[in-house]
Amino acid sequence: MAEEGDTNLEKREKDHEKLLNMRILHLQEQLKEKDEQLEHFEIQFKKLYEDFNFNLEIIYERDREIQLLNQRLQKLTELNSSKDAEIREMKQNSLRLSQLEQENAMLTKKLDSLTQGRNPSPRLDPRPPRIEYKNLLKDNRNMMTKKNTYINNSIYSEKNQENPPKEDGIIDTLARPIVELNFDLESRIKALEAENTTKDRKSASLSNSRNIDKSSEFNTEIIVAREKVKKQEKEIGELIKSLQVYKKTNDPGSRSKIRTYDDQITALNDDIERLRTGEIRSCSRTGQSEDGEKKYKPFVRPRSSFDKRFN
Repeated sequence: MAEEGDTNLEKREKDHEKLLNMRILHLQEQLKEKDEQLEHFEIQFKKLYEDFNFNLEIIYERDREIQLLNQRLQKLTELNSSKDAEIREMKQNSLRLSQLEQENAMLTKKLDSLTQGRNPSPRLDPRPPRIEYKNLLKDNRNMMTKKNTYINNSIYSEKNQENPPKEDGIIDTLARPIVELNFDLESRIKALEAENTTKDRKSASLSNSRNIDKSSEFNTEIIVAREKVKKQEKEIGELIKSLQVYKKTNDPGSRSKIRTYDDQITALNDDIERLRTGEIRSCSRTGQSEDGEKKYKPFVRPRSSFDKRFN
């Protein structure tokens, strides 16, 4: 009985050991599977970590690119603002240019309407008038030098005649107005030269302004004044020739006729004085009469006794 009990016990132990071995094998297989899964997960984790690092680097790089793009965008925005300001300024300049073109067209039409029916005189250069006045002054000095030489020769020849006191008085009466006229003409021509220089500067400034019609009127008046001066110089020369004729004749009525010619010379000098003082310039600049209306009247010299005699 005891042996049977031992046999059964051994048998049970063997069975139990067998079950334990089977269980151990099963657990080892499970452990192996878990190790394989763990290794697979580790590989997967490592791959994911590498992907994460790569994506993080890409994100940093994209951030740097975005920052550069933001800086470039800011510069482009500033450039766009400056271009917008330039466009606005160009639009304003274009508007101003169109206004100036309209004003220029209006002034051109006004100038055409004012110069219609007239002979438009070319614009005078400032230098030729000065040279002309200098030549006029030189010619006047030469003429007066010749006349003074002739009078001095006449004085020397007539001193040898019978009545020197009477003849000296007549010659002195004839020579004094001519000498005074010579100095007076020189001073007036110099004044006209200075006035012409000033008015040429004004005409040059008026050419760059909008008052083109006033500038053309001003140039026309300069030409008219110059012609007036030439005409009056010619009349004075004729009067001087007439004085020499009366000096040679020496008739009793010569003194009264000389006084008449002195009055005529005074009238011509008054005309030159009016031109010098610029009375016609004040009328042309204002362009208005006493009642306020715009009137451009031509300058008319008062008729002297010399004009009446020849008319």
